Amino acid sequence: MDFFRHDCSLTREEKGDIIKSPYSSRLQAALFWFREITTVEKNERSRRYFRSMATLLKEKKRHLLTKQYVYIIHPFSRFVRYRQMFMFVVLFLSMWIDPYLGSFYAKVYFNPKRGRIPVDGIELLLAICYTIDLTVCFFIGYDVEKTRQVVLQQKMIAKRYLRTLFFFDFIPLLHAYIAFFFRGYISTEIQVLIYTMKNLRIVRLYTMTQNFMTVLKRLRFKELQRKICAFVLLGCLFLHFCACHICYLAVTHELSGYDNSDSWLHRLEASRAVKVQALDTAVEDPVQLKYLLFIQYYGTLSDYLEQFQIIASHFVGAGIGNYKTGDESEMMIFSLLLITGLLYWIVMIAHVLQMFGAAKVSESSFEELLMHMTNYMVRNRFPHRLKRRILKYYDIKFNKKFFSENAILNTLSDHLRMEVLLYSCRHMVSSVHIFRGLSKAAVGSILALLHHEIYLPGDLVMANDDPMETNKLFFIAYGTCVMQTKAGVEATHIEDGNQFGEIALDQRNHISVLYTVQAIEVAEIYYIHEKDFQYCCARYPEIVHKMSGLLKDKLEQYRRMVSLAEAGTGGFYGADIITELRLKRILHRGIRREWMM
Repeated sequence: MDFFRHDCSLTREEKGDIIKSPYSSRLQAALFWFREITTVEKNERSRRYFRSMATLLKEKKRHLLTKQYVYIIHPFSRFVRYRQMFMFVVLFLSMWIDPYLGSFYAKVYFNPKRGRIPVDGIELLLAICYTIDLTVCFFIGYDVEKTRQVVLQQKMIAKRYLRTLFFFDFIPLLHAYIAFFFRGYISTEIQVLIYTMKNLRIVRLYTMTQNFMTVLKRLRFKELQRKICAFVLLGCLFLHFCACHICYLAVTHELSGYDNSDSWLHRLEASRAVKVQALDTAVEDPVQLKYLLFIQYYGTLSDYLEQFQIIASHFVGAGIGNYKTGDESEMMIFSLLLITGLLYWIVMIAHVLQMFGAAKVSESSFEELLMHMTNYMVRNRFPHRLKRRILKYYDIKFNKKFFSENAILNTLSDHLRMEVLLYSCRHMVSSVHIFRGLSKAAVGSILALLHHEIYLPGDLVMANDDPMETNKLFFIAYGTCVMQTKAGVEATHIEDGNQFGEIALDQRNHISVLYTVQAIEVAEIYYIHEKDFQYCCARYPEIVHKMSGLLKDKLEQYRRMVSLAEAGTGGFYGADIITELRLKRILHRGIRREWMM
């Protein structure tokens, strides 16, 4: 049994957005399932982005209940995650196959008189996948990281895609369909010219890398392992592109009648001709000779390995390979390749230093703090569950960056410190009801005296028998907590923007606190002590007027809530009906409508 797991006894209203009817047809059930996989998914990424279940469910309701978003796919949905993994495979195959076909396999691939080959089917299948993905991109929302807003408007999604990646996705598709359906009507030179449009797909290299990181994260690779795998993948792809495109340059020279006698490819063919002549004189069996000649002429894999060895030698600065080149264009490309290789190793070393904490001070300080804490837990033999909770607390509180916030704020002026506090607590100020209508000075006076704390699931936020906790006013920035009576009965849930503890601060009614508050998910809570709050009230009387109006409604709500909870009622009867309907305890598929008439 998990001690920190919360088994809620209240009627759940989080999924009040959509209700699946038991009379739904198979098509309606399929549409219902499709809507489920295209809306917000509850996973680690979405919880970190929205920071609480209340905000996540609010976003889910906004997506599902708005008519304009019926055909929009949420960027934090399960569908988008599966699409990223699938498109990584498609992009990876395309970026390996396309350059190879246009270079080492060019004499066969660009021949207008040839018939269908298996590669044509693979190219057509990849083109169909790209076409479907191009259409889907017009319906996938996007998030703005700076403002933490999710854009789901169809026009804004379409405009953003048309301005950014549509051109680089659409143009390469033209070659696939033209080459498959009109290959026999186009000359080799025109095919080669159209084929160059596929090089625009290199812009999607960043997208493929991000999708690759998603796949590795799904496979539970650590961050260091993911970065190393990404560097290896990018390095191999870069060498593959260079090997194929330099061969593509030699092929285009040959097709256009350009003298390429100084090219490495010409010297490779001359060396191959010598080998073929030696085979012709040494092998007498005509069948075996035909096979060996086929390997020599059409063994494009050996050509690819030769070119890859030349490219890798220039890339790491180890030499020039087996064949020298006298072509000026190839010499210039090899020189640029050498410079690019040096830059690649510099960038890779810089990232490796960042991984080990030599470049980022805040990450290094966090790793040092985490190492000290780990050694401390090992020495004191903490249980595994407690270790996990402590590490989770550190991860959430510091976000892998350790710095002294108080030391930073003390270096600022009073005005700048107030601006920083207002901006840092902007979400809480906009959602907590007590701050609405107050002046900037009054809000700033409360924020300046607030204390910040992170509570993990199962942590006790406020106990009714602890006087040190009942003389505080709490504000929930993110997270969900449960309010329980002395008998252990759940009264209600309090979420983002809610406040509690103000009844104990009301000295006129002298009401004792009869409930405890416990976190049921990771909660970010601010609190202010009673003496500090009284100081703010004395300095700004508008806070007192605001609190007096809120206390009347809160006091009545508090008494009704406690009485209902103590009586064992779960709430209004209407909420129970909705819950029973969701659980299919009222209507069943086997009940016919005429039986109820």
